[in-house]
Amino acid sequence: MRALQYFLGALALGSGISVVALTQEAYETWKSILDIAWKSGFSKTNVDVAMMSPNGLKNLFHSPHYSFVYAGSYVKLHKELYSDILLGDSLTKDMRKILSEADGVTLSDPQMILDQLVWTRSLAINTMRHGAPLELNA
Repeated sequence: MRALQYFLGALALGSGISVVALTQEAYETWKSILDIAWKSGFSKTNVDVAMMSPNGLKNLFHSPHYSFVYAGSYVKLHKELYSDILLGDSLTKDMRKILSEADGVTLSDPQMILDQLVWTRSLAINTMRHGAPLELNA
């Protein structure tokens, strides 16, 4: 259920989505979901699904083109997942956020789902309140 909510949240925000299935059953399930998206007008270049071996997935993780990775219930493979996802050129463009079934996100709150898929670009802090000094050594 969480995977579908993250999928719909990413679609709502206009993110490109690549679904990688490691089993035939997962591939067929996601293919049927994406068939509906494609028939509704989503482009196959923005939403796609592929069947891949674990070794192929390792090579894909080395690519810097993915900002978010939903690991599903693969918590049992966290050692392999985390070691592969940070190798190669994976962090040359963006940091990566790894989402999973173990996240503490409330599924009934759409804003919490969407917040997981947005990067905060900058923060502004007012340091002039009450005459606070701007020097770092003060």
